[in-house]
Amino acid sequence: MGRTITPEEFADRMARLSSGGFYKAIKREATEVGIFAKGRAVLYATQRLNVRSGRLRSSIAYGIKLKPRSIEIQLHAGGHVQGEDVPYARIQDLGGKIVPKRAKRLAIPAKGGPAEAASGDARRAGPRSWGELLRVHKFQTGGLALVSRTEPMQVYYWLVKSVRIKPKYYLSDAFDEAQDNMTMRLRSVAKVVQNG
Repeated sequence: MGRTITPEEFADRMARLSSGGFYKAIKREATEVGIFAKGRAVLYATQRLNVRSGRLRSSIAYGIKLKPRSIEIQLHAGGHVQGEDVPYARIQDLGGKIVPKRAKRLAIPAKGGPAEAASGDARRAGPRSWGELLRVHKFQTGGLALVSRTEPMQVYYWLVKSVRIKPKYYLSDAFDEAQDNMTMRLRSVAKVVQNG
């Protein structure tokens, strides 16, 4: 516990801090929180997502804006990586429904099928890359699939109207932890003001 300071000592400390020291201390702590938040988001993205290329992790960044009456720490993902955006960053964090943009159905590689590589990635760019090898098959249950023309029960892709992505909260959880971390760090700056 710190000793009681006189009004003169307090005024002297505030004068020193107002000359830029307090601003620098706040900025330093905010930067540390930004670094912490980014590190947690990268860790959660690694643990919670099926990492294939690492582009989403590379797109995670933080920013700091010091305003006259507030500090804004931004944590975001999906920005430019190797010249391209990572459009799936948000839906991987918050979850949601994916529907086709230019087709009637999405083509999802069948698990363990010829269109899926051992890594879980698609073996080729998409159904069209298989040329005339595939045809549409409708099952009695109403499901649609792209199957081999020569082996009718060899499913390459399931054709679905939409898929739902479960939220991973890699960014949201990291941001929540960063808020707690910022509160703790601001208390330490306040102690500096109190204790000199």
